[in-house]
Parts: sequence; structure tokens; C-alpha cells
Amino acid sequence: MKSNLPSISLCMIVKNEEKFLAQCLESVKDVVDEMIIVDTGSTDKTVEIAESFGAKVFHHPWQNSFSEARNYGLQFATCDWILQLDADEELRGDDIPAVKSAVQNREIDAVYVALMNKTPVGWTKHYSPRLFKRGRAKFVGDVHNQLVYPGKDIKTEIVIYHYGYNLSKEEMDKKFKRTEKLLRKQMSRDNTNPFNYMNLMRVLKSQHKYQEVVSLGKKSFVAAGRRMTDPIRQMIEYDMICSLIELGKFSEAEKRAKNILKKFPDNLDITYSLGHSLILQKRYKEALDVYKKFLEIHEKEKKTPGFSYLIIDTYTLDHKVWAIIADCEYELENYESGIRAAKKAIELSPDTAEYKIALARNLIKAGRKEECRILLDRMERENNVDEETYLKYFALCVKYPELGSSADVLQRAVRKYPDSDKLKSYLHSKTPAGKKKNEPTISLCMIVKNEEEFLEQCLKSVQDVVDEMIIVDTGSTDRTVEIAESFGAKVFHHEWQGSFSEARNYGLQFATCDWIFQLDADEELEREDIHLVKKAVNQDKFDAVYVALLNDSVNGWSKHYFQRLFRRGKARYEGIVHNQLICEGESAWSEIRIYHYGYNLSEEKMKKKYQRTESLLLKQIEQEKDNAFSHQNYVRILAAQKRYEDVLKAAENAFGLCKETMNQNNRQMISFDYSVALLNLDLLDRAENVCNEILEEFPENLDITYALANVKLKKGEYKEAVSLFNKFLKILEKKRKQPKYEGLIIETYSYDHRAWACLSDAYTFLSQFDDALKSAENALKINPDNYEYHVIYAKALVNMGQQEKALNYLKEIDKNKKPSVAFYSKWSSLSETLPLGEKQEILEAGLKKHPDSVELNSLYAHLFESSDPEKAETIWNRVLSFDTENCNAMLHLAFLFLQEKQNNKFHDIKEKFINKCTRPVYFKKLGALCIKAQDYGTAIEVLGKYLEFFPEDAETLA
Repeated sequence: MKSNLPSISLCMIVKNEEKFLAQCLESVKDVVDEMIIVDTGSTDKTVEIAESFGAKVFHHPWQNSFSEARNYGLQFATCDWILQLDADEELRGDDIPAVKSAVQNREIDAVYVALMNKTPVGWTKHYSPRLFKRGRAKFVGDVHNQLVYPGKDIKTEIVIYHYGYNLSKEEMDKKFKRTEKLLRKQMSRDNTNPFNYMNLMRVLKSQHKYQEVVSLGKKSFVAAGRRMTDPIRQMIEYDMICSLIELGKFSEAEKRAKNILKKFPDNLDITYSLGHSLILQKRYKEALDVYKKFLEIHEKEKKTPGFSYLIIDTYTLDHKVWAIIADCEYELENYESGIRAAKKAIELSPDTAEYKIALARNLIKAGRKEECRILLDRMERENNVDEETYLKYFALCVKYPELGSSADVLQRAVRKYPDSDKLKSYLHSKTPAGKKKNEPTISLCMIVKNEEEFLEQCLKSVQDVVDEMIIVDTGSTDRTVEIAESFGAKVFHHEWQGSFSEARNYGLQFATCDWIFQLDADEELEREDIHLVKKAVNQDKFDAVYVALLNDSVNGWSKHYFQRLFRRGKARYEGIVHNQLICEGESAWSEIRIYHYGYNLSEEKMKKKYQRTESLLLKQIEQEKDNAFSHQNYVRILAAQKRYEDVLKAAENAFGLCKETMNQNNRQMISFDYSVALLNLDLLDRAENVCNEILEEFPENLDITYALANVKLKKGEYKEAVSLFNKFLKILEKKRKQPKYEGLIIETYSYDHRAWACLSDAYTFLSQFDDALKSAENALKINPDNYEYHVIYAKALVNMGQQEKALNYLKEIDKNKKPSVAFYSKWSSLSETLPLGEKQEILEAGLKKHPDSVELNSLYAHLFESSDPEKAETIWNRVLSFDTENCNAMLHLAFLFLQEKQNNKFHDIKEKFINKCTRPVYFKKLGALCIKAQDYGTAIEVLGKYLEFFPEDAETLA
């Protein structure tokens, strides 16, 4: 048949492939001379179909390795060349001549083809060696295997179409889980192969495991080292950027995209992702420029396809990009340009109804209303409008009523998609056209002042569930009022009276709906929970509803429940700050989620916020000395500032004044802050007693369990610490899987990574080094951006005998990143006992990146106190220039001056210390120095200050 040409064997592995196999074999029957098929256990008609094409079928048990199965089949091939296909692929007839031509090249061992992958969102493209000389190549890798061969290759535009990723969600989930399992197995054998990282990241991204994708990506650059190739680096970066965007980390995504595009300016996928991150930040002009660049690269790729080892996800998204450009032009008020872009999108993909909405938006703003109406009418008649497009059509009619009734659009949508809960929820939520008769209505009530940073995000999150917005402005001087009015809010100006409750109650009088929904401007409703809000107000038993408030802070997320939804006229606020809702009837509990961002601010903003809140709380405590809720919040605000001695005093004061009014929730929360303060002041026995007392009554208190675990760790009781940290993780998992209402604020709700890091330390002390390494890896997997965990991981490597790897790992991070102060602090500390470098060099490396760090400068000063006191003095004075009230720096300077017999300087720094220091624990240390200097009067004075806080130490000091 092809006697004058090199012969070709088709080689395949199959299992239950009856869906695609006939189509695949039909596509190559006229180009191959034999078909070698390895069946790994089919139970359907696969073998029968293969044999009907004259294939030689070899039965072979599955060994959990695609490469092993493929290589098994190669031994039976008898032809000059091998064509490798999967059953869900096909070769189009147009490319058969190119295949015949390629195998006539005697100087090569392999031929790359263009693999076009069909997915639910379009086609992706990459190149793969699928045609190779028999006996000159083999496969390696359990899954997503690679072909290795010694000779040359050529790149072609022979196209193979792959349909294996265009499956149902259920089928894809199974495929991803199976693939993930094999990839993790492969990674465990070779965790420095960048190909393994790339494939595992891709499969994790498809399962929406975005945090792990980012973590693996960062790890890959360190682990792979010189094995990292440019194509794999680009694909890893792309998946990281996409994942960062999904995690809402737009700035980091943008930074990574711009950095990689400096080196690879024609990377189509990363260009697309950069545009996407800019769109989400509403930077439409910049996004427009990026997407135009995308189209230039795309056009060049189409006209003169350049070979690339990259998988190009966005290869067929040119039509979508035109639609995005149309939306950008709309936002920039360039409506005629938007019309042209939308028409181009429709030309490229005429069946995508969504693009007609993009055109309609621009048409109506350009004054071409009749043309817009005709377009929308024709769109519906074509009968290809999906649910999301119907919702966009509905929103367009809400904004521009002249286009038709928005309620009618929703009714038609529900008739077409009767099982769509999303469409029904919109149908039931609108007023007046979309709202059912007698449907309860909701007023959003807020108080604001200078909230332009968060307000728009807040109002957007609730605009589809509330019927009116009542906003009390207490003196804004920024764009707050303008933003509120752009959402149709009723704004009432009211002078601030020094009380949050007074301002909130003032706003309630203007609400006209059945229910009140109270939010702060720095909060956001989880949109997925809108249906829970509607469900909550459609009941008659309760007058108020608790929601789950998730607080974002520098320490992570905390969680507690709060009454934020209540019937109008049935409740009022009390308390100057951290006000309480006093409700007449019963309350229900829900898992409606509200995210609060007001405690994740800059250091300066947080300082001002703490001062303002502390002042109001003290005012309230003065008015109501036995108000346990106010005492609880005062203790918490002190704890947040790490003023631990003040926490002790405030907590003990609360326990004394509020014996009759303190409920179990107040007691548990105050006890947690109290125990943490004792822990940080090294009063470990007292901390343990506080924790045990609470746990006897509330054995699953998450925060107290975590605190006690840390106490045990600090006391050196490592087995008990391990047991408690594992208990903490089990309780946490249970609370996340089965949320249950609690009146507590759970501070440690996102502390799983911290627990794993502590476990690593505990296991190290117990010489359980395998467990220490696994625990460190778990901490990094959850929070790879905590650089302190990288040091813990390195410590675990050292204990496993991998000293060189550990040191290189830390040096690589220092060289290529900007690690935190804690990274260098912990690294320098470990270097004293482990072979991880010289402490001075580590601190100097840290100071290059953090020259103003009080902590690093303090550690650096310590190094020279004996060898070079003058240098130490200079560094300690530098610390004081950053932090004029730093007790530690003043104490060390006092020590230096005493040691060097510089009496005048000792006297000056001692006086400064007494006037500035607010940390009683340092008074004890200064007292000891004064005794050494025979300054007994000052010693008595400062030790007296210490005993005011710790009277139980009187006997010891005596």
C-alpha cells in the first residue's frame, strides 16, 4: 500500500474507550500500516472496535504508569515509525500528506505535532512529539509522560485534536482525582522535576485548589533549580497568576505577569491574565492596551505559527477578547469603538449570545436604541441565550427600562430554565416588578464617615438583596456620600455624638422595610449566601438572625456570630462602641457569611483605630463598671496591641467587677486573651491553670486548646504539646465541616498553619524528624507566604541529614525573594545550634532588605556587646531612632554603660527609661542593673513599679 515510503505503526493504550475509539482509528487508517493496541482491562466494546479495524490487541494489567503501558506496546511494533495517539484524539485527513512527508526525513528521530485540546471554555494548543522512529525513543513518567530520544526533531503544524477534557463535570472530577493521585506519586519519587510540578499544578488549578497551586509554584523554582526550562517556567507562572487572581490577590498577580512578560513579551496566556487582573481592578484603560497587545500576538501566531513547547490555553479566545475590549470601551465611554469591538466578537463567534449584550450596552449609550431593541429581540428568537446572558439582559433592562420590562425578561428566562434556582432567586428579589406579593422587604442600614476605600465593594455585595439603603453620614470629607448616592442610597447627615449606638439608632427611624440588615462599610456579604438571607426573612418564628462574621486581620481570619438581620421596630442598639443589639423576640442562627476587613489595615491606621476604640471603651466602662461585654472588648483591644501587662490588669479587673454579669462567652474570651498574655510574659504555670479551668468546662474551646498547646510547647512538655495541637486541628476541621453557632469570637479559626509549624518544632524536640518534616510541609502548603515556615522546613531538612539542601534552600530564598523579618530572625537563631550559616552574615543579609527593622537591628547589636561595645552602642541608638520608647534598647544601653563605667550615660538612659517605659517586666531587669550599680534608691523605685503588676513576686525579690 505504501511500499516506497517508511512504514508507520499506530501505538495506543486503551481502557473502556468505546465512546471515541472508532472515530480515532478511522482518522488514521489511511496513513498507518499496523495498529498496536494495549488494553489494560476494558469491560466495554473497546477490544471489539479495535479488532474491527484489524488492530493487534495485547492485554496487559495496569501498573499505575502510563509510560510503562506505552513502552510495553512499543515492543510489538514492526514498522519504521511510531505514531502515538490516545483514543480520545483524531488526525484530520488534511494532514495525512504532512505525516507522510515528515517520516521521509532521515536525519531526525521525532516529529512534534500541534495538539489542540477541546475544553468546556474553548480550545488550547501546544506541541507534542507524537511521531518517532521505532527503537529510538521511550516514555518516562507515570502520567503526562514525556518522550525521550537521543536524536534531532522537527516541528510541524500537523494537527491532532484531543477531546478528553470536554467531559461532564462528574467525569472531569473523576479524571482529575485519578490524575492527581498519580502525579503526587510521581512527585514523591522526583520532587525536583519541574515537569512534575507543572502537571500537578495544572490539575490542582482545574479543581480550584488555588492556594496549593501558588504554593507549589513558588516551591518549584527553588526545588527544580537548573532543571527549570523557560517553557515550563512560563506555564507555572501562568497557573500561579490565574490562581492569585482567583484568590483576589490582584496586585501580586499583576506584578508576576509584568515580570515574566519582560522576558517573554509574546506569551499569549500571561498577556491575557494580566488584562484580566486589570479588569478586576477596574483599570480599563490599561486593560484595553493589554488586550490589544494580546490580539497582535494572536494574529502573528495565526499567520506564522511559531513552535513553542508551551500549552497555550487562550489560543482560541480571540473572540472573547474582542468582547472584553467592547466592555472596556463602554466603561471608558468610547461607545462607537465598543460597538466595533463587539461586532468583531460576534463575527468570530456568532452563537455566543453574551457578546450581543456587550454590543447592546454600547448601542444604547451611543443613542442607537432601536438598533439595540432589534438586536436583543433577534438574540432571543435565535434561542441560544444561556442563564448568565439572560441575567445580563435583565440587568440591562433594569438600567434602561426603554428596552423592555425587566420582569418579563426574567419570566421568559425562568420558562426556558425552570430548574434554575439562580434565576428564580432574582425573580423573587426585585422590587417592585420582580418581587412576589407579600415578600418581606429589607432595608440596609449603615453609619459611615470617610469610607470611600471600602464602601462601593460593600454596597455591591448587597444591592441584589436589599430594597432600600439607609446611610447615616457623620461627617465625611471624601467621596463617601457620592458613592452611596450612586447606588440610590438615602443619605442622612448627622453629627457624631461619640456613640455608635446613638448613630445606628438614628438611622433605624428612616427605614421603611420589614427587616433591617446592618453592615459596616468595611464589610462585605458573601454573594453565594444571598439565598440564605432571603430564606431568613421568610419565617415567622424569629425577630433577629445571627450571621457568621469573618474578621480579616494581620494574624489571619477569626470568626464569630452576630445579630445583623432583624425586624424593623423590634430591636435597638446599646453601648458606645462594640454596641450590642437588644432584641425583643427570639433569635435564629445562620451561616450567612459577612467578611470584615477593618482590622487588616496599615500599622498607622490600626494605631489610630485602637486609640479611638480604647478611648470609647474606657468611657463606657466608666459609665457601666460591671458591663462584661465592654470589659471583654477592652481586654481584646489591649491584646491586639500586645500590651500584655495591661491585659493582665484589665482581665483581672473584669473578673473582679463583673462576677454577677459575666456570661460563659465573656469568660472564655477574656480567659483566652489573659492566657496568651501570661504565655508571652513567661508566666507559664498561671497560663496553664487558666486554660485548664476553661477546658474542664468547655473541652472543645478552640482558642484555649491552642493557647494551652503553646504553653506546653514553651514549658518543654513536647508530648503533651503534640497531643494538644493535634486535638486543635481535629476540632478546627470539625468546626469548618459542621459549623455550629457559638457566641464566641474564634480567634484561631485560621491558625491551622501555625499549629502545623508548632507541631514541627515539638516533633523535632522528640526526635521524630519525619513527622517534623511533614508538619513543616503542611504549614507551608497552607501558608507559603509565611517565610518563618521556610526556616522551620530547613531545620527539619537538617535533622533529616540534608544540611546542604537546607542551607541552599534558605540562601535561594534570600537571593531571589524579599523574606520577612521573622525569616532572618529565626534563621539567625537556628544558626547558633545548626549548620545553617554564620549568624552575623544572616543578620546582615536581613538588614540589607529590612534596614529599619527594630528586631533585626536588636539581634545585630547583641553580637557586638562583648567584642565591640562601641559598635553595639551605635546600633542600639539606631534602634531608638526608629522606636523612641523601645525598653529593650534602653535596657541594653544601660547595661553597656554600666559595663564600660560610663556613669553619666548610665544615669541619662536610666532616667529616660523610667520616663518612657510602659512594660513592667523591664523594670525588674533595670532594678537588677541599678543594684549592680549600687543605685539602691532607683532600684527600689523601679522594682516597686514591677510589683504593682506582679505582687506575687514580692517574696522572690526580697
